[in-house]
Amino acid sequence: MLPFYNKFNTIAMLSNIVSHSCSLFSIVLMLGLSFPLIAQDKSTPPDSIEEIWKALPEEEKDDLMKFAEYLYLKSKESDEEKEERIYKADNNIPSEETVDKIMEYSRYLTATQDTPQERMEKEDIPTTIVRFKTRSLDFGEAKEGEVIQLTYHFTNTGKHPLVLYDVTTPCGCTVADWSKEPILPGETQKINVTFDTKTKKGKQTKLVKILANTEEKEISLFIKGNILP
Repeated sequence: MLPFYNKFNTIAMLSNIVSHSCSLFSIVLMLGLSFPLIAQDKSTPPDSIEEIWKALPEEEKDDLMKFAEYLYLKSKESDEEKEERIYKADNNIPSEETVDKIMEYSRYLTATQDTPQERMEKEDIPTTIVRFKTRSLDFGEAKEGEVIQLTYHFTNTGKHPLVLYDVTTPCGCTVADWSKEPILPGETQKINVTFDTKTKKGKQTKLVKILANTEEKEISLFIKGNILP
């Protein structure tokens, strides 16, 4: 970061630049003049602005140009744009550019993360046996719009820890919640499933799939019931 960013005696000059309709070149010249004075704490200016500019390293010239362009654009913004910028700053609302960068980073993370299947294959832990109290739950009848809570109980009956890598529900109306910690041999755990019956009518059968280090490659659970209008 350039030294003038943290120097109080530059603020007045920058404010004056922004408040007037200046050319980009004029802003750069003013910044070029201020930089060596502030950085070196000199009280007398050099012979010419041109000498100052030529003496600056290329990297610092690039920084000055970028900052000057930022100030110039601010000086040209309309009252509505200025109000919107101030409102966003006061309310910690990210700019569109920031949101785009966040979304790009999120897509990058998603693309570089292992899928549950890949993670299970990499860890290559011994398989075990799981026994469910029931693999099919029938909630009977419910009115459309009700949110139904169901629970599957199971026990690790094998000799090795059980890891549930993923529990998926093909229907967006169904959401599963389960323990992400290894389940020791002999230990009993549960999987909670929420079924939103909104827009659903008549007899329903929903699938819940489990990916785990079990002798069964994939475990299927079912939800059944009837939705009344």
